[in-house]
Amino acid sequence: MNYYQHIEKAIVFIEGNLSSKIVLDDIAIAACLSKFHFHRVFCALMGETAVDYLRKRRLSKASYDLLYTDKKIIEIAFEYQFESPEAFTRAFKSVFNTTPKNYRGERIERIVYEKQRIDETNLSHILHGINKKPEVIDIEELKIIGFLAKTSIKNNKIPCVWKAFRENQDQIKNASPDNSIIGLYEKPVNYSIENFSEETEMNLIYGKVVEDFSAIPVNMVRGIVPQGKYAKFTHKGSVRSISLTYVYIFGTWLPKSGHTLSKNPDFERFDDRFVGAFNEKSEIDIYVAIA
Repeated sequence: MNYYQHIEKAIVFIEGNLSSKIVLDDIAIAACLSKFHFHRVFCALMGETAVDYLRKRRLSKASYDLLYTDKKIIEIAFEYQFESPEAFTRAFKSVFNTTPKNYRGERIERIVYEKQRIDETNLSHILHGINKKPEVIDIEELKIIGFLAKTSIKNNKIPCVWKAFRENQDQIKNASPDNSIIGLYEKPVNYSIENFSEETEMNLIYGKVVEDFSAIPVNMVRGIVPQGKYAKFTHKGSVRSISLTYVYIFGTWLPKSGHTLSKNPDFERFDDRFVGAFNEKSEIDIYVAIA
């Protein structure tokens, strides 16, 4: 049995016992490993401890119950194995940056902070399709020319603007020599990571890096990546699974990274390693703006 199978057994056990009183010893037994060895393997492969995963999954389930059930907060706290409403509130606030009461009153799913369930598909992606420890680098200002669309998770315009750019990219005459493509996500002025939801709109520009803005083709716009610090991840595989990479970045890496997000735009870079949107051998660099 390989480590993938051990971790899969652990995940299945955790997901089946979110409302049960379990500890690390129980999860390790389910994974068929000693506690010490299991802890090291899970941390190395998943980028977080099994106990952290269990706690975040319980809080995600609790956040769903707060929005979509009439259960009392104290009931939800005890259902997901918190010792008291106060302990539940402290844990909830540490992840969602608000109290359970306020979260219920706001009626907004804060999907950036939600810890998604790991199944066979995204377990495989986490193990093989992401560099779990990003390179933190300083970026000089980049000038972009390309096509613009407003997009959100709920109203996804990515395919449309990608198509428009690909069909007209030859009109950009002063592109930099590397010829890579940039997908630039400009955050709204009132952007707050705490209130990010599936309806949050961003300006998306698919374009190329240029030397200056002296020649902007008709129907295209300019965009700027300001100088700043970025965490650079590499997504490996089809674009169908890129959402899993973002779930890992914001749900696993960011909360324990010691970094906060800046209001600078995030961006994706497509170079000659990108060999097709649905090609499993493609690679896309993701730059997350951090403070």
